[in-house]
Order: sequence, then C-alpha cells, then structure tokens
Amino acid sequence: MGVITVLDPAVADQIAAGEVVERPASVVKELVENALDAGATHLVVDVVEGGVERLVVADDGCGMDKDDAVLCFSRHATSKLKSADDLHVLRSFGFRGEALAAIASVAKVVLTTRRAESDVGHAVTAVGGAIVSVHAAGAATGTRVDVKDLFFNVPARRKFLKTLRTEASHIEDVLLNVGLCRPDVAIRLTVDGKLRLDLPKELNVALDAPGRVDRVVRCLGAHLRPYLYPISGQTELLTLTGYVTAPVETRRDLAGIHLSVNGRPVADRNLVQAVRAAFRTLLEVGRQPIVALDIGVDPALVDINVHPRKAEVRFADPRRISGHLISLLSEFLLTTPWLNRPAQHTTLFRLRDHQAGLKKSADDVVTGDIVTGDAPPVADELRDAHRARISEALRRFQTPTAKTTTLTSSPSSLSAVTTSSPTSPTLPSMTSLPGRGGATSFSALRVVGQVGGTYLILEGPDGMVVIDQHAAHERVVFERLRARRHTQTQPSQPLLLPITIELSAHERTAVDDDAVRAELLAFGLDVEGFSPTAAIVRALPPGLDGKKAQTIVRDALAEVDGVGASTDNAALNDRVDAICARLACHAAVRAGDVMAPAAVRALLVDLDAIDLGAHCPHGRPVVRTLEYSELSEWFDR
Repeated sequence: MGVITVLDPAVADQIAAGEVVERPASVVKELVENALDAGATHLVVDVVEGGVERLVVADDGCGMDKDDAVLCFSRHATSKLKSADDLHVLRSFGFRGEALAAIASVAKVVLTTRRAESDVGHAVTAVGGAIVSVHAAGAATGTRVDVKDLFFNVPARRKFLKTLRTEASHIEDVLLNVGLCRPDVAIRLTVDGKLRLDLPKELNVALDAPGRVDRVVRCLGAHLRPYLYPISGQTELLTLTGYVTAPVETRRDLAGIHLSVNGRPVADRNLVQAVRAAFRTLLEVGRQPIVALDIGVDPALVDINVHPRKAEVRFADPRRISGHLISLLSEFLLTTPWLNRPAQHTTLFRLRDHQAGLKKSADDVVTGDIVTGDAPPVADELRDAHRARISEALRRFQTPTAKTTTLTSSPSSLSAVTTSSPTSPTLPSMTSLPGRGGATSFSALRVVGQVGGTYLILEGPDGMVVIDQHAAHERVVFERLRARRHTQTQPSQPLLLPITIELSAHERTAVDDDAVRAELLAFGLDVEGFSPTAAIVRALPPGLDGKKAQTIVRDALAEVDGVGASTDNAALNDRVDAICARLACHAAVRAGDVMAPAAVRALLVDLDAIDLGAHCPHGRPVVRTLEYSELSEWFDR
C-alpha cells in the first residue's frame, strides 16, 4: 500500500492559512484588499483584543449576491482571474482565491453582504472552514466580515503572536500603508472601542493638493509637514510619485521608508536599498530617510505572485528598476529644494521625462518644470545643518559653520579640567598601548589641535594619533549610560517647561502602553500622551538638548516599542544597548563643533576611564594612528 495520500481538505485549508494568515494584521490586509478590489471608498475596521478575539472589516463596495457570498469561501475562488494569461497583467489586489477560505479555516467568520440593486442582503457563517448557515439579512450596500476567535482550533499558532498591543499596532501599520497609497478611500480604525485612526476621503488626490498632503501627514506624523516635498518623475521604464522628507528628519530604522508598486504596498529589499543609495551622502551614519513613494511599472514586468501574502514582488529586470529609481531620486535630491526654495515657493517639482541613460547634468535638472503653489516655510536649521552634506552630493565642498561647544553639560559627566598643560604632557617610557601612538593613555598624548572641526590631532612617542571627536565622545557617553541603565540608576532631569512633540499614529499609540512608558522612564525619558497626535516630554536624561526631544523620543520608541514581546535576556540587553547608543549619539559633541582645549583634555581623560574598544556604538572607528616611520617614508627621510 502506498504512503502518499491526498490531504484532507480541512488540513489543506489550515496549511494554506499558515501561509496567508500569519497574525490578525494578515486578516485585515486580505479583507481590505478585497474591499478595494470591490470598489470601496470607505473602510471601517474594528479590533478587539489585538484582533485575536474579534476584528470586523466593513466596506461600501459592490457587495455580492447569495451565490457569490457562499462561493467566496471555497479555495481558489476569485473574480480577478479568468485564464492563466491574466497572471501576467495583474492590476487587482487579491487574486489567489485563498483568503476567505484560509481565514475561515482558523476562525469563526460571519460575512454579510448586499449588492446595490438587491432589496435584501445575505449572511454566511463559517466555522473552522465549514459553512454552517446561509440566510437573508438586512445590510447596507457592500460587505462586512466579522472574524472571531482567530486560531481557536490551532492554539499552537497563538503562542507565536506578540502582545495584544503589538498585534493591534501591526493592524494599524497595514491601514497606514494602504492609506498612503489610496487617499481616495476613507479609513477608520477603532481598537477596543477607542478611535485609533481616522483618514477622511480626499477628493483631490493630486500630489500638491492640500488634502493629499494632509493624508500623508496623518499617516507619517504631523512633525513632518514642514519637511515634505512631493516628487513626480518618469523614465521609459517606470514612473515615480510620492513624497520625500528633507534629510533633517530621519529615523534610525527603516520603518520610515514606505514603498508601493502600482499602488500595492510592498516590502522589497532591493527597492529599499535603492532609496538608501540615493540618500547615502545626505544622511548621518546610521540614519535612514523617510519617504512615501509609489513606483509605477508595466504589470507585465512585475510578478506579484511570488509571496503567499503578496508582500514582496519580483521584477523582470530588478537591476534596471533599482537603477532608474536611484537616478530619479538622486536627480530630485540634487535640486536640494529644502535649501534653494524660499517660503511660499513651489510644492511640487516634476522631473522631466527622459530615457534610460539618465545623464542630465545638475544644471539641466534644476531647470525642470515647476508647478507653483503654497509651501510651508523652510526652517533655518535645514540650511545650516545639511549644506555640507548636500554639497558633497553636488561634489562641492564648503566649510561648516563652526560653533564652540563644551562638554561639561553632557550626560557623560566628563572629568574636571586637569591642571596639567595641554601642550606639554610628560610622555611615558613604559610599554605603549595600541592605537595611542606609543603612549599608555590618551591623557598622556600631547594635543596638537583640531582640524575640519571634527578630528583631534595628538602626538605620541611613536606617531601621530587622530581621534574622531564625535565617535569618541559618543563611546564615552554610551558606556556610562549603559552602566547606569544596568544598575537601574539612570538619572532623569525634569524640564522647567514640558515640551510638546508630534508623533506618528503608531508612535503615539506606543506612548499609551504602560510597559513602554516604564521602559522610557528607565532611560530618564518621562513621556506621556497629550492628544491623538502629540505627547508631552516632562524629563530627559541630564545633558540632552531639549530642542532634540522629538528626535530623541522617536528614536527611543523605535527600540522600546514591543518591550513586552520578549523576555529573552540577550534580546533585552541588545535593546538596552541600542537605546543607550541612540541617546549617546544625541548627547555627544558633533562633527563641526569647535572644542576648547580644556574640553579636549577632559575627553581624553574620560577615554582612559572606559573600556573603549576600537569603535563607537554604531561601528565607526574612534582612533587612528600614523607612525613616524610612515611619515618618514612620505618624505624619503
């Protein structure tokens, strides 16, 4: 007797569910995509207990008649495909015909629907993959899907879910991504009876329309409004539309890169890397851009059938797609609109259409077609803080504006200024340490000076020592913050006047979580919710600049969010280190800051007091040594 058998349909459905339904957010994604394909212009999503207990997705689409309402629960049942050829020119969201069957196999589902021309609607109830009832029901035009007790018949799957708040946040992320792509659709989300997201329908979806900008701001955060710049470009291979944020607003993670292909949100690694490549000379090390972009491609050149949840895509020529995307973004960034445009100038820069070569000069780019309109004033700090990086992108060099900075107010609690002369230290004769030019300590080095407003030049017995002042100070602050955090003694400095900061919907939700707030407080950050889009910062770690409160809190939230999801000690320690590194970066002296001799001497003393290692917390070198023998070779001595 053979060992190969055909799987029971119920088992096959649960296997399909494992591919399609990873978590409650997967259910919402599938149902929302079905609603959009049905022509919906209003979506209402209600979530209870993270969507595990219950979630409802209601739309005002075309609805279904009785026969279709029953048939849609069958596997491979779809209205989007008629033949295999249709797979090569897909323009719809859903097409596999597995979503409802997979969802119903692991939950209790009630589907209520009515077509506009029908006097009565129909309700279909399915439990564990089997339809248990079909009956007439009163209903508005459209479809309402009520999903209860997700994974009730596969309890092992529930063990892989995160906290209820985290699961609800994933649902919110799904709707935010859809909201960015479809401003013509109203989206409303409530979680446990509280309104979490409310995106009104926008009638004018042009990039420079105020309502369209409002939609992006609602999705990404009100703090980005002054820094959003619409972009529209085209080559013979693709079109690019969306919004780019000026590089003064960045993130530590990749969560700010929102991409879609032909209006479908995707998480494509190659596209993300292309965006990062276009920004590479404009951002600080470790910072990531914030964009919301849609890439339009001939459907015949993109395969959206490569992932069970349709989260990834495959291009016929991925290298060309990435190349064109980089070129269009780079062309726009070279115009540096945040520096070149005065207040009340253009809000939309349309790149000229051009072919695959994309060899226009910077002068040609600047003369692209301009559409005038109202734009928010550009903050002065944009011009000062980023001119050097923008100039690098244009292959020009400028000297950054110098500003004198002392280290005495930083959270590293730098040692008091020493009484020894900074110009004539006594160099030791004992065995030297690596990377210190033959000296046994940093404080034993003779300070020669500072170059480029960034690098400290010092002299040792065996050579010249160069220190990156930001990397070095960042390492000092990091080590002390980490030591305090692990001993639960992190200090907090109350602010004389609380600071109000704008947050994205996801970040604002995280602030309401008690575990997240407690974790922030453990790092000296006292933050609490203020309004649906804002929070109040009442205290910061000593020495941190209140002007950076928004960036500091948002960076910390990026690490702290999901604190209750893991109890693994290694994971917790990694998170502590990551947050300490972010706080240290904000507290450390910056590149371009002129350091007084006493501040340099204090920094060297502090470097001797820590377990330095060779790099800053983000992996960049702290110190380099050039031996005198190498200098002698330069000059044939």
